[in-house]
Amino acid sequence: MSQHHKWSTDLTNSISNVAETVSELPVVKQGVELINGYIRLNNEAKEKIAKYNEQNNLGYLNTSQNIIDSAEQGLKKGRDAVLDLPGNLLAGAVNAVSKATTGQTIEPSLLKTPAQVAVGFTAGRASLSLTSNSLANRAEFRKSGYSAPRVTRRQAIEEALPMLPAEGRNIGAAAKPKKVRAKFTKEQRDEYVDNNLYPTRQQLTNNADFRGVTGDVQAGVKGLAIRMENRPEYLAAQRGQTPETLNRQSPTFMVPHHRMGIQDQTAFMTGLTAKEASEWRSMLKTGGFYPGNTKENLESVYDGVLSKGGRKEGMFSTDHDEIHKLADKLRQDYGIEINSKNRSLDKIHGQYIKDLPKKDRLELMIQLAIQDEEIINGVIARRMEVFKKEFGHLPYKEQKEIILKSPQRFANLSISGNT
Repeated sequence: MSQHHKWSTDLTNSISNVAETVSELPVVKQGVELINGYIRLNNEAKEKIAKYNEQNNLGYLNTSQNIIDSAEQGLKKGRDAVLDLPGNLLAGAVNAVSKATTGQTIEPSLLKTPAQVAVGFTAGRASLSLTSNSLANRAEFRKSGYSAPRVTRRQAIEEALPMLPAEGRNIGAAAKPKKVRAKFTKEQRDEYVDNNLYPTRQQLTNNADFRGVTGDVQAGVKGLAIRMENRPEYLAAQRGQTPETLNRQSPTFMVPHHRMGIQDQTAFMTGLTAKEASEWRSMLKTGGFYPGNTKENLESVYDGVLSKGGRKEGMFSTDHDEIHKLADKLRQDYGIEINSKNRSLDKIHGQYIKDLPKKDRLELMIQLAIQDEEIINGVIARRMEVFKKEFGHLPYKEQKEIILKSPQRFANLSISGNT
């Protein structure tokens, strides 16, 4: 027997022995069982969604069928990959996960077979679960009884990494420190409100925190939750309700839109003293305008483009997106240059808005607010025109049923070309 042939035979036998050992690992058996379970779920989903769509005369079937078929192909590939683990030990997958989370790869000597299988399989499970999540988020699947286990890719990675040797887990940890969320306390927010000061993105790294504090300064609001998304008036607007009638169990099929946009007003109100800001709010109120985070400034609109919330209820309306696009075009027509990194530095015809004489600034602010109102009202009116065109022939009772229980049937209809 030649030396090369002996080496090859020994290597084959060695791989075979390792493969047999790894095949018996609980994580591999569990992996195959879990993925087979996903495939069974897909088969059940096919039957349920087909029956549901047939009963309700809905046109989702082809799209849903494609999603299911695509998911099933991915699941079967995942099962094949798990079954093939003993052959290649997933060294590449382990290092891919490590690089994604720590920025560095792991030394081969630190990779142990069970750890490789655990990390590789768990990352794969996350990918498959993301497919299931996208299926479960579709309204027709939920209504038909479809359900699937949910796990994010990050959760799966965090679950898998502790299975690695300690040395492997710690590699690169110091080189990539965890981001710390810079935020305000209520007391800090209230101090900014008292002095009409506006936070920077460095002071508030979370977008929701930033919008919440900025809107509170504009409105002169104190003492409430930092995030406006946690407040009754916002939660009510998401459901087309009022704070007094808020039912938190009802679906969130709408999006609260600020009639006077928080970011759009920043340049106008920056630099005012607290007394001047209060006087401006009083003057604006007489005209029915309310800057910042107040319930009077919130308008419930349909959405499915800028926000993901309504998609859970099958809402894919373009109304909210259209309002923002028309408002941006309005400002472009006025010669306003938006500074996306710092809205207090917005300009008009090359001059900082915050440096305009206060009288001119307030007049321009009111003029834009009036036209923003017209944009919002116009989009809402066109949505109702589309409703009348599509469902105006139905009896009142059926029209009412659509508006109250199936708003996506008309909210998702295109109104493009009417703007």
